[in-house]
Amino acid sequence: MATRNCNHSPGLLRRPPSPKGRGFGAALLAALAFSLIASAPAFADEVADFYRGRIVHIIVGYDNGGGYDTMARLIARTLGQYIPGQPLVIVQNMVGAGSMRAATYVAGGAPQDGTIIAATGPAPLFIPFIPAGTNTFTLDPAKLNWLPSPESETSVVAVWHTADVQSLADAQMRELPVAANSINGQASFYARLLNDVLGTKFKPVLGYQNGTSESLIAMERGEVLAHPSISWSSLKSERPQWLHDGSVRIIAQYGRTRAEGLADVPFVDDLLSGAKKQMFDLAIAPLTIGRPYFMGPSVSPERVAAMRQAFLDTFKDTSFRVEARAAQFEIDQKPMTGEEIEALIAAAYAAPPDILARLRALYGAGRE
Repeated sequence: MATRNCNHSPGLLRRPPSPKGRGFGAALLAALAFSLIASAPAFADEVADFYRGRIVHIIVGYDNGGGYDTMARLIARTLGQYIPGQPLVIVQNMVGAGSMRAATYVAGGAPQDGTIIAATGPAPLFIPFIPAGTNTFTLDPAKLNWLPSPESETSVVAVWHTADVQSLADAQMRELPVAANSINGQASFYARLLNDVLGTKFKPVLGYQNGTSESLIAMERGEVLAHPSISWSSLKSERPQWLHDGSVRIIAQYGRTRAEGLADVPFVDDLLSGAKKQMFDLAIAPLTIGRPYFMGPSVSPERVAAMRQAFLDTFKDTSFRVEARAAQFEIDQKPMTGEEIEALIAAAYAAPPDILARLRALYGAGRE
């Protein structure tokens, strides 16, 4: 930006300028004013200049065809038109460690220029629950640049129709093998959490690394008999026929609110009180966030702000909402913002020590 030297020579101040000098000064001031006005959009367009002609990658931590992958591809089709400079947006899959492979890459190994976005589900949000000394992940969720989430999640316990379990009461009496991707992935953790607060007997069966889609295939094959934490929207999107033909029964739900269409299914939060309720509410905070997206910790504030606005504009886009509803996704009328997600993460770290210790014990139980 052009700058002016405002220091005047004493000699010049003692002599009035000539008419010719006044004309030159006026022209100079006009030129400077014009340059200041012209330079303002240059700063506003800096983000657009960077993104123009580039490719933005959304890195999905789960396999192709699952709920997170499907939502990411829906977003990618619209997001580019709302990012300044209108770059091309594409989706890539990076499967592994319950999506933590992708999360770790975006948080550290990926370029920190605003062209890489993570779609990893809530996995990084569990890091505050990991016992001290056992956290091997090289990322801090409090330092990531979180983007708006399209929907809060309500998770359900889905039981295959051949299982001898008709209700939560039955699940408290009989062991029920449930699909899980890793020892401390979302499904394993919530299975242990439900066992702790409700007295159920869910038994995680590990090895379904490709996320929800592989877990559902395992249910069809009879390798497991339930899923302890599949999102209601993912189940409706990936296996709508199951809900029509009775292939699964839903015996419990949990999250910020009850799911539409499940009015008669027990809501876990209503069954708890006291310390158990407080612990459970903290543990399901990642579900409140729903399907979070983030950029790495070193991306410039200007590009983070532009991407946050682009996500919000995408979620308001009529065509996007129509496509999402056709795919059985319900986009929140007021999506959770990146700033709200950051505040929720800060609250998790600031939880009462005894509650956080209990959650860390449950998370660490998977390492025994």
